[in-house]
Amino acid sequence: MPRSIVSMAVVAGLAASGLAAGAFAQSAGTPPAWDTLVHCAQTPDEAERLACYDTAMRAAGYAPNPSAVTANRKKTFGLSMPRVRVFKHEKKEEGARSAGASAAPLEENPNQIDVTIDQIAITQPAGKVVIFTSDGQIWRQTDTTVINSMPKEGDTMSIHKEALGGYFCDVNKYQSVRCSRVK
Repeated sequence: MPRSIVSMAVVAGLAASGLAAGAFAQSAGTPPAWDTLVHCAQTPDEAERLACYDTAMRAAGYAPNPSAVTANRKKTFGLSMPRVRVFKHEKKEEGARSAGASAAPLEENPNQIDVTIDQIAITQPAGKVVIFTSDGQIWRQTDTTVINSMPKEGDTMSIHKEALGGYFCDVNKYQSVRCSRVK
């Protein structure tokens, strides 16, 4: 494979995975060896290819920036788009350990975020809640559950992914409603 095609594949792979957008911060070292990147580019399985790139970057002294990874996860939570996880399963964690990276996960629960409520609207005639968060997200109630105690502006609300792909918004201490992200 010509060198320019491989380098374009490497750049495209890193850009698509979000790594080029700042998920890795340089701490020390030199760029990974060309042969290593070629080997990664030729890996047919997408998850293994990403793990190969991650391991090569860590071995070269580049480390994941936890705040950038967490901010990106929170920004895209609930949107229907592919997500890239740094530590997807144990096999990748072992690769990271051998490259000198910490094996501790970057986040406590990837299926939940906490947001601050900026505004609340109630649609008519259905009486469903629309919640605007301080970071620009908009979440809409999708079920017909009547909310006993409405949340207020400035309250913190947890949103978590359910087992079959939907989301629950914890609108108060004792009640959750099904919701979906609009924006």
